[in-house]
Amino acid sequence: MEKRIYLDIDMDYFVEPIEKESVDNIRLFHDKECEILSVNTVVEKLREQGLNWKNSKISCFTNHKTSYTHWWISKKQDNLLIHIDAHSDLYRNSNKDLRLLHNGDIACYNYIWYGIRDGYIGEVYWVIPDSLKDLLDVQKAENIINKELIAVKFVDEKGMHLQIQCINITGEIKQIPIHICTIDQLPGLEGVCDHVTIATSPEFVPAAADDLVFELIEGFGATKDAAQNIYNQHKNMLKRSPEELQAAWKKLEK
Repeated sequence: MEKRIYLDIDMDYFVEPIEKESVDNIRLFHDKECEILSVNTVVEKLREQGLNWKNSKISCFTNHKTSYTHWWISKKQDNLLIHIDAHSDLYRNSNKDLRLLHNGDIACYNYIWYGIRDGYIGEVYWVIPDSLKDLLDVQKAENIINKELIAVKFVDEKGMHLQIQCINITGEIKQIPIHICTIDQLPGLEGVCDHVTIATSPEFVPAAADDLVFELIEGFGATKDAAQNIYNQHKNMLKRSPEELQAAWKKLEK
């Protein structure tokens, strides 16, 4: 059976410099300067690789953990995930037994583990910005996945390839391939994407990048109204007091 494809995109892929961490609902980096990469270039390269998607199958939101919600609603199993993001979103899990993940702990930085746990995700392509090419080194694999979970790791002309071993929600031992590559290294994955999820992650991008919301959301085929709604949420999140920002910085430092 042909594998279904989920296309999952984060706006922070297109913004440099890349911020490693933030605090939910607080835009700590709102006043930073930044450079913005082209959305259309990525869209064109995905199309060249044979990927297509329907505008009616696109969901847009600010918090990336919402991608899991859409996978949960669908309940479709063993999908191939193309994750275009400056972050792996496979952080903070060292357990082979994914049944130990608590539902209350799902967040924007770990939701892919929950997708793997519940069988929704059977293989991952993490597409990284060119500025993160130095990650494509087997010696740095443990910066991406806890070494206790990695069964196989190697690098070739198509990027770095890991195979992780874990136990899913049914107690089955699963081998999950995870590929890390740039957009130019992504292999031909022809097919119609079953769902496209787009997160804008305002906590990780400066206010100077907010207009990118329109290029990103409309570039992938969603409506201007959807983009305007997300843009308004970005701007509303700027309404924080100095005290709230200071408390968030202290939380991040801890």
